[in-house]
Parts: sequence; structure tokens; C-alpha cells
Amino acid sequence: MQSMLTSHDYKQKGKNGISINFVLGTFDISPHVVEGHAIFQITVHDPKLLDYEQRQSVQCYIVAKELGAGNYTAKAKLTVLLNDVNDNPPEFIQKEFHGNVQEHANIGTTVLLVEATDVDREPGSKIKYTSLTGPGSELFNLDPETGLITVSNSQKLDAEVFPVLTLTVKAADENGIGLTATSTVIINLIDINDQIPSFEKSVYEFILNPDKISFTYPAIIKATDKDISPPNNDVNYEIIDPPSNLYINKKSGEVQVTRTWTNDEVTVLKARAWDNGVPRLYSECEIRIYPPEGQARKMIFIVPGKNLEKETIAQTLRALTGARVSIDRIRPYTGDEPGAAYVSRQDDVER
Repeated sequence: MQSMLTSHDYKQKGKNGISINFVLGTFDISPHVVEGHAIFQITVHDPKLLDYEQRQSVQCYIVAKELGAGNYTAKAKLTVLLNDVNDNPPEFIQKEFHGNVQEHANIGTTVLLVEATDVDREPGSKIKYTSLTGPGSELFNLDPETGLITVSNSQKLDAEVFPVLTLTVKAADENGIGLTATSTVIINLIDINDQIPSFEKSVYEFILNPDKISFTYPAIIKATDKDISPPNNDVNYEIIDPPSNLYINKKSGEVQVTRTWTNDEVTVLKARAWDNGVPRLYSECEIRIYPPEGQARKMIFIVPGKNLEKETIAQTLRALTGARVSIDRIRPYTGDEPGAAYVSRQDDVER
């Protein structure tokens, strides 16, 4: 929109002064009183009607009134054509755009469409979507012409890392270089079952009480699943080929003896933790059940150092266990001992 400044030549036929005014208050005229031959200017007085988006022209009348006994009047119609300028920024049709997409979705998968409008006419109204910013924005592509947001990085589109992404989208008129507008884009990642339940330990050891029907402390195995939503992170437990007098709680992982334990040797079992997702994922651990403490049993310890004295190690183990200790032998650690696979092998570690 532009204000128009113009001049007008007025010639008086009589000798009296002439008062010149606008009927409409949008414009102003100067001077208001002329005598004889005069040039006057038209300027903008109130621009509220000069909006190209509302109207493309404004019409009003110039009224000339003779000052004196005759008091004659004359009027002329004035039409002002308005030029459009880029005075309105674009606006997004929503303050927030929401979308959902499955984690690790294929590259090119549609997430959502953003849209902005501009009341200005061409060329100022040509909108481009110029940027998508915020943590995780690099995982998506924004089409500058259509506003379509798609997946650009499938591998890192991980619900365990970014369950919800809050991004900012920007649009600009004049083909991307003019006035700007922003809106918020919220993307929820849909969890898939891609995390395997993991046991806290690879080997669990439990000791029976003298009554041989309970343990010296709660016999619980524990696994966690890093998936963020059920049923993918619901963990269940089972013992593989369990003896008839042993029970495990499917949900809590607590192992219980249902009737008197008769085996006086160490019992080694396998247990499994599995989730409820599709596909079902699982991992396994080892359970060792020892007879009551009153009986001697062999245990393997991993200790640091080289050329260690048996008695020195025995004293340390007595202090740790509170039991009598007799060392059978000391040998180098090979890294393949049951239950010790998680220990990093070092040249200075001996068993």
C-alpha cells in the first residue's frame, strides 16, 4: 500500500476567495483557501481506509466553495488507485502442529504437513518454508514449497532417545526472503519392540536355609527392558526345564521352593526374561542353588595381582565371607569361567 501525493490546478472565474475541502477525511488538501489561480496538494490524512487487501481504490469528492455573497460551490470526483505492498507477514494456520511416526521409520515416510497463508497478493504472498529447527530436527526433511515434513534419518529416529520432539518451523513470504512467521511442531515417536530384556547379572547364586525349603535371602532375578512403552517393556520370567519343586513368579522374578529340596549338590539352571512385544524378545541367565551353609562348597573368586600367597588370599576371603576358607589352587584367569564372562581380562589378573 502506498499513499499518493498529487497536485491540482484550480482557476477562479470570479474575484472572491475559494475554500476547497474533501468530503471524505482520508485525505487532506493544502492550501484550504485560494484566490485566483492556485495549485494545491493532496496528502494522506487518515490511512485506515487505504488497505489494498480491503479495496483496490478509494473514491471521494473535492468540494470548492466560493467565499462571498454568491456562495457558489463546485465538486470534482477523486479516484485514488492503491498499490499493493508487502505489509502483512504470513501466518501459520495453527499455533501447533502435531504428528506421530514410528521409530526407525523408512526415509521419506510422511510425518505431517504444515501450512501458512498470507493475505497479501502476488508477488509478496509467495510463501516458502525456510527452516525446521530444534533438537532432533536433523532427523527430518522440510519441503520448502509444500511444508511436508518427512523422515530423513531412520537409524537415529529412536523413541528411547527422543520420545517427543518439539521443533520450530519458519515460513517467509516474498519467495522465502520477506516477512516471516513461526509455529511449533510436536512429533511423537511410536515405540517398537527393538530392545532386548537385559539381566542385571549373568549368574545369580542363592543359598538354601537349613530347612531346605527357603533361601537365606530373597531369591530374585531382575531384568530391564529399555523400550519406553508397554507391552514392549513388560518383562516376564521363566525357568527353563525347572525341577518340580521350584517355582518362579512370572512378574516379580522371585524364585521359591515349593517342597523340601533334596539335592545336596550345587544345582545349575537356566532362566529366561522375555517381553510382550512383537516380535517377542528375550535373554537368558544362569541360576545356581547351593545347599545350606553348614556344608562345605567350592567357590571361584577372581582376584587382582600376580604371584599371590595362598594365605594372604585366604585371609581376605575369610574377611569377606565370614566363613572358613581353604584354597584349593590359584590359576590364571582365562576369561571363560561361568558367570565371569563380564569381567575384562587383564594381564595382571590371576585366579
